[in-house]
Amino acid sequence: MNVECTSVDAFNHAGENIVFASWSPFKNVDLGNGKVGHVNQANNMYLFPGIGMGALLSGARLISNGMSQAVSECLASYITDEEI
Repeated sequence: MNVECTSVDAFNHAGENIVFASWSPFKNVDLGNGKVGHVNQANNMYLFPGIGMGALLSGARLISNGMSQAVSECLASYITDEEI
């Protein structure tokens, strides 16, 4: 499988407090001490329609890295520990 970053790589480099979603399917990562790094797929069909709609509604002509970061942080704040 050709990917830029595996789930194991992501957790090893960024730590345990990340949201990892990939085009490719990966298994959850054993972080040790009973902790699990949860992994999910987020294919283009899930991401790009929302980004496009947000740009359309806001009138944005460009999507900056900062905008993407803000959206990611906002969406991540909606999930509860129980949902994980």
